[in-house]
Amino acid sequence: MNKTEALYSFYSSFGIPAYEENSVPLGTKMPYITYEVVTDKLSDYTTSITCNLWYKSNSWVQCNAMAEKISEKLSGGHRIKVDKGYMIFYSGTPFATSVGEPDDNTIKHKLINIECDYITTT
Repeated sequence: MNKTEALYSFYSSFGIPAYEENSVPLGTKMPYITYEVVTDKLSDYTTSITCNLWYKSNSWVQCNAMAEKISEKLSGGHRIKVDKGYMIFYSGTPFATSVGEPDDNTIKHKLINIECDYITTT
């Protein structure tokens, strides 16, 4: 698996659709995750990456619960094997930030910060 495939595998593992930023199909209903494809070379580097949770609700309950689910998966690091090494995901700082959407207060948007180590094994 290459690094881009690993990112998709990680983000799509939470039970809601995951899309690269700016590639959400028109008409897609929330909830979903969007993420940037940010990679680095394998050589023991840490890279900051982000994803966004998107929910449509009058409450933050579901969005906060998903942020907690992601946090739990990252606890102690979450490792994915990639070509020639591993990507290990950890919680970034700050981990989760609620973002207001002034045009629609029913959109619940949370920015998630993640740190990713790229470890070479070969």
